Amino acid sequence: MEIIGSSESSRASFICFNFYINLYSSIFFLTCFSIFHYIVVIYPMNCFFVRKRRWAVVACTAVWVISLVAASPLNFLITYKENQNRSICMDLTTSEDLDTSRWYNWLLTSFAFFLPLLIVTLCYIVIIYTLATGPHTHTLYKQKASKLVILLLAVFYFCFLPFHVLRGTQIELRLHPVSCFTENQTYALFIVSMPLAALNTLGNLLLYVVMGDNFQQAILSLLKPKTNEHEIEREQQ
Repeated sequence: MEIIGSSESSRASFICFNFYINLYSSIFFLTCFSIFHYIVVIYPMNCFFVRKRRWAVVACTAVWVISLVAASPLNFLITYKENQNRSICMDLTTSEDLDTSRWYNWLLTSFAFFLPLLIVTLCYIVIIYTLATGPHTHTLYKQKASKLVILLLAVFYFCFLPFHVLRGTQIELRLHPVSCFTENQTYALFIVSMPLAALNTLGNLLLYVVMGDNFQQAILSLLKPKTNEHEIEREQQ
């Protein structure tokens, strides 16, 4: 990335740092949503406890703190080069400290992407199975809720996976030189994957707003029989 002037270099650093903060906070928030949906479907009687405001505050605080900690090494890895009165911003894939960047990338990808991806995938697989095998399986709301879950999972993979795979590939190509054509094509795909990852937050927000009622109705249809069973057990006791 080439930027003219030192003030522009500071702006580039700020933009890069905030991109990663927003990226990983989005991933962590979506992970929290998937865990909440899992609790609502699998343990419906406990969902009212989780919905208390203090748990939302705790979750939001934890997400932002973890995101800041995860992105903080970028302050040391993002450096600049002066070349013919131009400041070149060296991001994570072009950082001069290749060894540190490589290890940081694998740690960040493993714990801030693949681990949340595993959690989100398992939660939604269980939700899909529960919606498919629960009472009133063929109701319209359940079918739409299942489609929403599948769509959310697909969007998560489609937006975040290419960016992380291509970022790792970009770094590894610096250790294993390839042809200029392959390097340029990989870099071009990586550049395209960045706005795609950033758009995930907006895409998921629209999905939750537009289709959220269907998911809630499906969950209510699950809650009713379980709530009735719980009330019967309490009366028998």
